[in-house]
Amino acid sequence: MKQVLVGPQPALVLVFPDVEQQVYLQSYPFLNGPRRDLNEALLARLPLAISVRNPASGCQVERHCAQELRLRPPVEERARSLLDSIGVPDRRIAGLMDRFAWKVSEIPADTRAILDIGCGDGIELAFLHAAAPDARITAIDWHDGLMAGIKNMSAVHFKALNILDYLEATTERFDLIFSNHVIEHMYDPDRVCALLQRCLAPGGTLLMALPLDGLVGSLWRVLANPKAFESPLGLGEFDLGHAWKTTPSDVRGTLLSAGFGSVRLVQRQGMLNAATAGEETELVRFEARGAALYNIVFGALRRAIGMVFGHRPPSWVVSLVYALERRVWFGGNNLKNTVAPEVLVRASP
Repeated sequence: MKQVLVGPQPALVLVFPDVEQQVYLQSYPFLNGPRRDLNEALLARLPLAISVRNPASGCQVERHCAQELRLRPPVEERARSLLDSIGVPDRRIAGLMDRFAWKVSEIPADTRAILDIGCGDGIELAFLHAAAPDARITAIDWHDGLMAGIKNMSAVHFKALNILDYLEATTERFDLIFSNHVIEHMYDPDRVCALLQRCLAPGGTLLMALPLDGLVGSLWRVLANPKAFESPLGLGEFDLGHAWKTTPSDVRGTLLSAGFGSVRLVQRQGMLNAATAGEETELVRFEARGAALYNIVFGALRRAIGMVFGHRPPSWVVSLVYALERRVWFGGNNLKNTVAPEVLVRASP
């Protein structure tokens, strides 16, 4: 392990208090949805919705090599067995092990009560069950997208609920709260983190993985452009679905303010982003190459669309542009997601 000292780096959060707008933005983060009136209203409000956060101090980040983050052999064996039993093809298991195993490697085997918020298809629940086989796992998500094999696991109790509504109403307390790439979608991270702290049992742990979008250079280049939000075609790099574009010092400061007493930030050496090998220097170079290609290809396309449709192209045009961007690695949103470093946060009250 090595310790990396990072200075206070600015972050931002998108403030859209209206729940209907939040749900719409999660479905249509590039404002290409069916409601033209809402697309235009949200775009017009966007400059006022951007709240920049300036942490007062830096922090330490732990960087661990792959060997240090490996699962204990019994846990790895259980995880592979569970994935096989729920029908995950062998060709996918290696990728899932790389994606999830390091995030559950420190979960105590005797953990009894786990809350998983934003569980998606439920694959992460198999890893939680492998790490803590005797735990009761409560899984929350907006929609029921669980794989059939996960639903049949007796340890898992799924509830299709609004995450915030559940956190505010529940009286349960959990030994572990797990969140994998969910909190960045929340439009009030301060409130969410305070609720998570309240839902932990004494001695409990919050285990939260999220991207550090605030470290992506294109984010700040977009903000520096006074014409950036004239058209929804400029939102690919900005991504209204990721409401909390945070940095290490901002994450730590937010959790401390929410009542956590201990906050550790963990990353993988040589693999700061799950899809792109390398650390800061390599990610910056990768982004620079992608940004140059993006400007050549999609910059010309966007200018042509502007000449034909002006600043408010029809939603089908916006959808077509983003569909094209998703087909290449240097598409604005693709590039942002493949250079944003990932961090695993371990926090206790």
